[in-house]
Amino acid sequence: MINGRILEERKNEYPKPRDVDKKLKETIAPCRWLSERGRYTLSLEAGLLNNDSFEEYNMLGNGYDWETVVRAFLEDNMAQLGGIP
Repeated sequence: MINGRILEERKNEYPKPRDVDKKLKETIAPCRWLSERGRYTLSLEAGLLNNDSFEEYNMLGNGYDWETVVRAFLEDNMAQLGGIP
């Protein structure tokens, strides 16, 4: 068990890998960015909106409505991106 003990003692000697997406994640908050081996996901924290939020604007809360919400957020908060298609 000596090798296991040495491994445990030494694993904290090396720095943890840096988060290469940290700047992106900070820039797109409250959206979340996840990436792993060629797969990428952009999501908006669902807790921010509920059915009442959609009903207030006569929306159903489907994918089209979520797209509208995200586009509005980007247009309001991400002007530095240059424009949303």
